[in-house]
Amino acid sequence: SFPAQDIHVVLYLQHLSESVESKSAIEEAVNALSWLHQVAGLQPVSGAPLVQAALAGFRRMLAQPKVRKEPVTAEMLKAIVEAAGPEPSLLEVRLLAVCLLAFAGFLRCEELVKLECADVEFNIEGLVLHFKSSKTDQFREGASLVVARTGLSTCPV
Repeated sequence: SFPAQDIHVVLYLQHLSESVESKSAIEEAVNALSWLHQVAGLQPVSGAPLVQAALAGFRRMLAQPKVRKEPVTAEMLKAIVEAAGPEPSLLEVRLLAVCLLAFAGFLRCEELVKLECADVEFNIEGLVLHFKSSKTDQFREGASLVVARTGLSTCPV
């Protein structure tokens, strides 16, 4: 019946929670019912204390644990370099250069993607990367990063 009573909304959400695996479906149902009530000039069901308490419970019940990714280690990079063999293809060389440079320079994907040939400067000690901007550069002044030559097989220089 319309308008929906709080207890009926909670019972519907309980039924819905048994058939879905994500909290977004429950939240979407509450938002849809609230919208219908607002269109009819009624108070939204999302503001009812009983619905809010039930929604908080469903969020906890359907919450997915964060899956932490394993960090890349120097041993992993060494295994990737060794897997490429003594004569890697151009594609493998590019992949190795990107992986090694990102690891050695602690670069974010966004910073790595924005690099252009003109932003890379080679010298005797290694190379210098010039960034026009980055996530941590609030005033967009640009920054330079020196990547030293190590002589190891995992050295990006």
